[in-house]
Amino acid sequence: MLRPAARSLLGLAAGLLIAIPAAADPLIPRLRIHDVTVIEGQQGTVLARFEVTLSEASFEDSLVSVSFATHDDVAGVADGDYVATQGRLWFNAGQISRQVTVPVIGDRVHEPDETFFVDLSDPKGATIVTGRGIGTILNEDAIPVISISDVQVLEGSTAPASARFVVRLDHPSSEKVSVRFATQDGTARVSDLDYVAANGTLEIRRAPRRSSCPWP
Repeated sequence: MLRPAARSLLGLAAGLLIAIPAAADPLIPRLRIHDVTVIEGQQGTVLARFEVTLSEASFEDSLVSVSFATHDDVAGVADGDYVATQGRLWFNAGQISRQVTVPVIGDRVHEPDETFFVDLSDPKGATIVTGRGIGTILNEDAIPVISISDVQVLEGSTAPASARFVVRLDHPSSEKVSVRFATQDGTARVSDLDYVAANGTLEIRRAPRRSSCPWP
């Protein structure tokens, strides 16, 4: 017959054993999705290929699968940066790598580098270790070049006419573009009342390729 002290020690030991959680099954494969970087291009599409890897291969087809879906970050589907993509990957026997391909849309718009995500969810036969892949779209479009057009106007005899100079970008920009302008005398002079001096800042916002500044 056990003494009370001995029974207390056994009870304490049993309590400690019950409190220890079971270790994770080391045989369950682990899924990871890897980041990818692509150059945007100026037309058409390029493919961002996200690699999804499995730590251990399965011995039977279709035992391991996982869903995937794209999500906006700075790059957006509505902005025409990439094509929304979703689906499910299945790993056949012996496979440890699959790819998620996302079309990235090229353009000639100067913009910062942008990112979007591919997220994994609902794994079967495996656990997700890294569930978000970051897609980085590198901009290759140069900073726009600004030019201003010449203009001719008929002077008129009474009411002033406007000389409308058109300021252009050689290609669009996703960022606001601004430039200072000011008139300078040529053969026409402000002091001779040929025109009215003008100066200021012209802003060309996202998307439009041209703006104009009139001078009377």
